[in-house]
Amino acid sequence: GHQGYEYLDLGRFWQVLLAVGLVFWLVLLFRALRPVMRQGNRSELGALFLYAAAAIPIFYLPALFFGPRTNFAVIDNWRFWIIHLWVEGFFELFATVLVAVMFHLLGLVTAKTATRVVYLDAILYLGGGILGTGHHWYFTGQGTLNMGVASCFSALEVVPLTLLTLDAWDFIRLRSRRCEECGETLSDRHRWTINFLMAVGVWNFVGAGIFGFLINPP
Repeated sequence: GHQGYEYLDLGRFWQVLLAVGLVFWLVLLFRALRPVMRQGNRSELGALFLYAAAAIPIFYLPALFFGPRTNFAVIDNWRFWIIHLWVEGFFELFATVLVAVMFHLLGLVTAKTATRVVYLDAILYLGGGILGTGHHWYFTGQGTLNMGVASCFSALEVVPLTLLTLDAWDFIRLRSRRCEECGETLSDRHRWTINFLMAVGVWNFVGAGIFGFLINPP
């Protein structure tokens, strides 16, 4: 079976298979994170990482709520729940948490800073993610004012990852501590890893923040 868009969407069998695979992935993450969540200084950040990962399989389930005979308005609502809230929202949150954890493990930001950025991302998403979905509803009778407001809220989702990248960059410039084993500075030792993470933040801001915002307003 299909969802009503037989040339665009997954068949129902593949949807169920994807959901099962995501749940299995979550179980593997839980087994790996369980020891970390018992550590006092990293337990909160580890728990946030697990919650962000859990949101991915849980909030994919609305894709199973409609079929080929469902009313078009209902289909469009749940379809853009997946396109916007799941892909652009929860994946954005998960990417921010993942980058925050990596920055912390590299010693570029403190656990406190990383946790604050994750909370900021969650607040912006929960506050504006649902409203931001409205910029997709072109064919369900929504007015241009609502779509314009929704596009503004949608553009806010890239702010936390951008702030985290800027904070890490300032930390690299000011930090002069050297590795006890090789004598190199931390930024030299992990140069390519840091460059990759910086590129994630920069291109996320350019793609989702600038170009994504430009195509959203009606």
